[in-house]
Amino acid sequence: MVRREGWVTPETWASVKCFIAFSALIVLGLLLVNLWPAGPYYIVISSTSQAPAHLMELIGSAGGVFVREGAFPGMAIAFSTSGEFAGAIMNSGAALVLGTPAVTNCGV
Repeated sequence: MVRREGWVTPETWASVKCFIAFSALIVLGLLLVNLWPAGPYYIVISSTSQAPAHLMELIGSAGGVFVREGAFPGMAIAFSTSGEFAGAIMNSGAALVLGTPAVTNCGV
């Protein structure tokens, strides 16, 4: 193995670490912007110990429409054209609300 003297200096390594951290923040930011609840379709996550009917009631009480169950217990897809839906359902007891671009058949 050939090793160059002075190739990886502390200054170079610090620059590499800053680049990696900055890149990770950019990717995280893009992910959050994509999943920010802006409707009309939402992924609603509630307690897994509750019955699916409870999740339907949460969605209905917040002014949304239940579309279908998610791939896991406590997860559902909801539809609402109200801009206040994400806040209303969080106040009703949902654990997490994420925006989804469209309803897909991939088992979300």
